[in-house]
Amino acid sequence: MMWMQDLFFILILSLLLGGFVLSRRLIHNDRWEALGLMVGMFYFVFVPLIAARELKVLDPNIPRFTETVLPLVILFIFVLETLLVFAFLSRDTKEQPSVSPGREMFMYWASIILYFSFQLYVLFASGLLQGGHWYFTRHEFIEEGGTLIILAMYLIWAARLIIVSYTFEFLHLKRLTLIQAGAIVSLIMAYEFLYVGNRIVILMIGIAGFLYIARRYGTALLLAVIGALLPVMVSLGVYQDVRRLLYELSPMEFLQTLVKTVANQNTLLGLSKVFESWDLVFMLDLFEKTGVVFTPIYGSSFLRVFAWVIPRSIWADKPLTVTVQVGELYIPGRGVSMVPLLWGEVYLNFWIFGLLLYPLILWLTLKLIRSLCQVFPMNNYLKFLLGFLIIRQPVADVIVNIIVLSLLYAAIRLFWKILPQKKFVLGKPRDAEI
Repeated sequence: MMWMQDLFFILILSLLLGGFVLSRRLIHNDRWEALGLMVGMFYFVFVPLIAARELKVLDPNIPRFTETVLPLVILFIFVLETLLVFAFLSRDTKEQPSVSPGREMFMYWASIILYFSFQLYVLFASGLLQGGHWYFTRHEFIEEGGTLIILAMYLIWAARLIIVSYTFEFLHLKRLTLIQAGAIVSLIMAYEFLYVGNRIVILMIGIAGFLYIARRYGTALLLAVIGALLPVMVSLGVYQDVRRLLYELSPMEFLQTLVKTVANQNTLLGLSKVFESWDLVFMLDLFEKTGVVFTPIYGSSFLRVFAWVIPRSIWADKPLTVTVQVGELYIPGRGVSMVPLLWGEVYLNFWIFGLLLYPLILWLTLKLIRSLCQVFPMNNYLKFLLGFLIIRQPVADVIVNIIVLSLLYAAIRLFWKILPQKKFVLGKPRDAEI
């Protein structure tokens, strides 16, 4: 059966590589959200598939790389279906909403203020500064909080997306200097690393930065930059290993541990960690065990789209996010989260019928992003990041993020309209723009 594994391994990699040929058409048709999903597939599937297959065991606490062909067959079908959906994405001829530079800049700075205000509130209100655990204290605060806390967390996510996307958009348009953009990005990365521990935010910044280089300077320079940064990227593989020690050791001890861990890290293993190869391993394991060892959850993770605003204090049996449900399957009672990727979530929910439902789920999600683009003037970086998150984030979270992002856009737009006739952009007054 090894030859069949080899065959589907090659077929999957070939499909993903072929997808980049299709990506030119996506850019031509202004389908940046689909391009983001394509890059997400390459990031979370292409490289991890190679690394996980070579290493076999990424960590003693997680499943081995599959030894059967079935998970690879299912993965091949999901990848093929994704490319077919891309192939049938027609160019939307509807007129895009007009862009107001002043309003966009106002929205950008309003999002920065909103982001840090809510983050500081969570930081102080959760008790994290009083010695609470960096993950569990924050998680318990959110779970036990009311509707406003839940809304605040989604507003933080919406603000993140706006800040990251518009930082690089304004840098591209030379409305921010490199120093200004670098300072904002560095501040957010430092906060996320020290107090939140959210890898995906740091990854979003990196991916958006690479997109900026490609658009501004071309793919040749992008490849050169990636090659030059590869050793740094590999060393970042220790993030998960040392992050939990940040508050347990003194600064000097932490620095010594960090240097030692980087020096002793296996290069391929470090690369597999940077590309979150364990997500792929969990997804393949779910393909093999759902319907046999694990009972399908029959759409429960998708119900969060309708129940997200209801606090758990009111609805105790409110469906858990799929990352928590997968964590409970593999490590019961620990409250850990494990990412099954988009296809793993679909398969865990609907088992083999997920292969039939997936094209519709993907089309509706991309259609929702496109509908938002028809109402609000979203820049290409924002559309790209929303697409990139589809493969990594739970489907319900992606959809709710789009909804909250729409609400935030509408609120800022309304506030902009009632401002005095003189608007301010980076401290300089300018005429009102409609």
